[in-house]
Amino acid sequence: NYSLVIVVLILCSISAFVLRCAGGADKGMSYMKGQLVGVALGLCVIAVLTVLDYHFICQFVVVYYIACILLTLATHTPLGTDLDTGSTRWIKIGSFTFQPTELMKIVFILAMAVLLVRLQKSLDKFRSVLIIAGVTLFPFAAIVSQPDLSSSLVVLFIMAVMAFVAGISYKILTPIIAIGLPVSLV
Repeated sequence: NYSLVIVVLILCSISAFVLRCAGGADKGMSYMKGQLVGVALGLCVIAVLTVLDYHFICQFVVVYYIACILLTLATHTPLGTDLDTGSTRWIKIGSFTFQPTELMKIVFILAMAVLLVRLQKSLDKFRSVLIIAGVTLFPFAAIVSQPDLSSSLVVLFIMAVMAFVAGISYKILTPIIAIGLPVSLV
C-alpha cells in the first residue's frame, strides 16, 4: 500500500517543518534535520521488512525481546542519560541518542503476537494468563524502573488489547480487570 507510505511521508514532512518553526533560529534546523534522518531510517526499515518474510522475523522474537529488555535496563548504566529531564530514559553513544522504550513497544507487540498464536488453543486456561502476565512483567518492570509510568502503562494496554482480540476467555478476563483496574489506579 503505497498510499499509506505517501500519507506518512506527507505527515512527517509537515512535522519536520513544524519542528523547524517551533525550534526558532537557533535549534529549528537541527530539529528538522533530526526528524528527516529519522524518516530516512524508517524508510530503510520499511524497505527491509517488506522484503523479509515475517515468519523469518518471528523466529528470533526471543532474542529481540531479551535484547530490548537489556537495552531498556542499560539506561541505568553509564550509557544512560536523562537529557535534563530527571529520568534516565535514553541511551547516548557518542552523538547518537535513542530511547530503547520505543523499540521495546514494537518488539513487545511482536512477542505478544507470537505468544498468543502459540497459546491460541488454551486461552481459556488460567495458566495461559500467567504466561502472558510473565512475558509482560519484564518489559513493564524495566520501563517503570527508569521511571516512565506512561510507557509502562502503554505496555499493559497493548497486552490487554492483544489478549482480548486473541480471544481470551471472559471468565478469566473479568476478574483480572476487576482486580487490576483499582490496583492500577492506586
